[in-house]
Amino acid sequence: MKLREYFVRLVLVATVICSNGCALFLIGAGVAIGVGTAKYVGGELQSADEVTMDRAWKASLQAMQELEFRVTKQQKDALAGEIVARRADDTRILIRFKKQSDTVTEMRIRVGTFGDEQLSRLIYEKIKSRF
Repeated sequence: MKLREYFVRLVLVATVICSNGCALFLIGAGVAIGVGTAKYVGGELQSADEVTMDRAWKASLQAMQELEFRVTKQQKDALAGEIVARRADDTRILIRFKKQSDTVTEMRIRVGTFGDEQLSRLIYEKIKSRF
C-alpha cells in the first residue's frame, strides 16, 4: 500500500473513531477518483477513464498536436507514461499516465508550476474526445 493511501485511511479511521457524526459520510469523503470523473486538486486535474493506456497515450499526443503545443518529452512503458509539452509562451504542460487495469487509465494534467484549471480541463476534454 502506498504511503499516501495508508495516511488517508489512517486519518479516516481516526476521524470516525473521534466523531459522533455520520461515519458513512466521512468514509465516502475519502473515496478515490471514480472511473469517468475528473477532479482538480492542488493545481492538477486528476481523472480515471475507461480507456486503455495506449489509447489514452495516442489521444493525448493527438490533442497536443491539435492545440499546437510542442511536445518536448515522451516517456512510456507498459504501466506508466509521461508527456511534457510547451505552449507558445513556454508554459510547461505535464500529462502523467498510470495503468490501473487493462481498461482503466489514470491521467494527471498540470499546466505551469501552480496549475491552470481552465486550461487543464480544456486539454482533458480534447484528449477525452479522441478516446
